[in-house]
Amino acid sequence: MEENGIVRADKLLRQQVLFGIVIFSLACALFIMGVSKYLDQIVQVSRSDQMQALNMFDSLLTTVRVVNAVLSLALALYFADLGMRILGAGRFPPAGMRVIKDTKIQFGRRAKMFATASFTLAIAILSTNLVLSCMRAVFEKLLQK
Repeated sequence: MEENGIVRADKLLRQQVLFGIVIFSLACALFIMGVSKYLDQIVQVSRSDQMQALNMFDSLLTTVRVVNAVLSLALALYFADLGMRILGAGRFPPAGMRVIKDTKIQFGRRAKMFATASFTLAIAILSTNLVLSCMRAVFEKLLQK
């Protein structure tokens, strides 16, 4: 709902976003606890069998890469789509977009800045996959030595 150049907050969306943040935070906490426990197992196994420990770490790294790839791709697609919608509409937020707080409509250069920020965020999120791939390459080189 727009009034006087302001898009009014959607209270249901705000509740959904807060609920999503809570669920995502809990999932991340559980994932981190699981990774921490698994790393402790790797350390204990490494005392007796280093090759098995390396294989366990490789398995962990693969799992982290897959989870990261799925989440980062979803987020990057969202932000890239948002940037395209902003550029297409020539304003931020684009017409019909729901917001979690009252938001003043931005046009022109300011809207392009939001679009650029959205594209930059999408690229930054995707770059985490590159970082993990580099980590994997370094790990494989260490295994060969």
